[in-house]
Amino acid sequence: MPERRQRLLQVGRQGMAARVTCGMHYPSDVEAGQRLAEAAALQIIGSLQWKQFKMSVKPEIKALMQPPSAGLVVVYD
Repeated sequence: MPERRQRLLQVGRQGMAARVTCGMHYPSDVEAGQRLAEAAALQIIGSLQWKQFKMSVKPEIKALMQPPSAGLVVVYD
């Protein structure tokens, strides 16, 4: 969901900072995890399996992006 990229990155950075602040990880642990995740994500996104999966869920994603017909409050961020 590219339109939510900045918000997702912000939440991820807050989570990483919390892990360091709470003494769960050293800053170098968090940085190494971020680099590993980025490398893995680039390989996954470039794969044929990911492209096929993305196409298969396109109708579901489109439906999820529509506000509910019952007039319920929708929280996006």
